[in-house]
Amino acid sequence: MQASTILADIWDIWSIAENVEAQEIFDEGNNMMDRGSLEEAITLFTQVIDLKPDFAEGWNKRATVLFLKGDLEASISDIQKTLELEPRHFGALDGLAEIYLIQDDLLGAAATYKRILEIIPTSKKSQDRLKLINELIV
Repeated sequence: MQASTILADIWDIWSIAENVEAQEIFDEGNNMMDRGSLEEAITLFTQVIDLKPDFAEGWNKRATVLFLKGDLEASISDIQKTLELEPRHFGALDGLAEIYLIQDDLLGAAATYKRILEIIPTSKKSQDRLKLINELIV
């Protein structure tokens, strides 16, 4: 099985809320996010979190929407909760690394890309970004 197939399967598993109501709201939140209705998506993902606070992907999706809105600190807070619930959440880690880059925190970004590579050693993006950061730091 190829790595991309395995990663897609992991995302599918992470996207299961294990609660019918939370799943319906989560799916609608994804639709709102895809349509660019960010405020509505935040409201829906917040409802998901309220219903199922241990559902890491609810936190991660809200973090994504907060990032898209430019609220980086709130996004980091939700990413940290995502990682508390699912420490190997490479998507949340990738979002965190992006925020660190935006904030010119190269050391934070490098450490985060290293964490991703511990989970997915074949991550070309993480390898390339880490190499670039190391070149910039030296």
